[in-house]
Amino acid sequence: MSFSQDVKSELQRIKETGKAYKFALSYGISYGLKNTDSADGLIDELILSGDDEIAGLFFRGVFISCGSVTDPKKEYHLELAPPNSGKCTELLEFMSERGISMKKSSRKGQMFLYSKDSEQIEDFLTYIGAIRHSMKIMNVKIYKEVRNNVNRAVNCEAANIGKTARAAGRQLDDIEYIFRVKGMEFLPKELREVAIIRRDNIDLPLKEIGERLDPQISKSGVYHRLRRITEIADELRSTGNI
Repeated sequence: MSFSQDVKSELQRIKETGKAYKFALSYGISYGLKNTDSADGLIDELILSGDDEIAGLFFRGVFISCGSVTDPKKEYHLELAPPNSGKCTELLEFMSERGISMKKSSRKGQMFLYSKDSEQIEDFLTYIGAIRHSMKIMNVKIYKEVRNNVNRAVNCEAANIGKTARAAGRQLDDIEYIFRVKGMEFLPKELREVAIIRRDNIDLPLKEIGERLDPQISKSGVYHRLRRITEIADELRSTGNI
């Protein structure tokens, strides 16, 4: 059974006892099934002037007869397809009066109303009584948001790891170059200590490099020392010390 059929099954299991409520529901079902020639005055005055419960039952009937909603795991899409353009236009106006936002379009010559907004779909399903499936859409949306956040975090972490690895590789090249052409003692003591730790621990984070020094320095301090080492290496290369 499709998600849309599940929603209708949930709605059809709700029992209404009041005469006005039964009328609103049955009128909505008929409204979504029965074609008429007139484009004016289609919705009964009892429905138009009724309270939110009456309107909700009418919309429930319309959905049962000519509505559909896509499985939220695939996409967010709810649709109502009354049998003619007159009903479609009037239904859109009535829904707007009740605070329900939908759009109008056509497919193969038939007008229909639709929404692709997950919150609007949740609100509409709640309004017509399909609370369980409204919650399902909400849960799917939460799951998608969590999954997307995790994916973004993983991608960001991967990008950071790649950036860090490239920086460390460049630092190692600079250190080995200086040691090769000028010797280890060429660097001042504070730079030489950082250079040796970086050379021997290519994957070590800057914070931990700073913690291995005596006295310890901050991550920012390590960064500035490594940057100075790179500047020295560039100066040596520019003067032909290759």
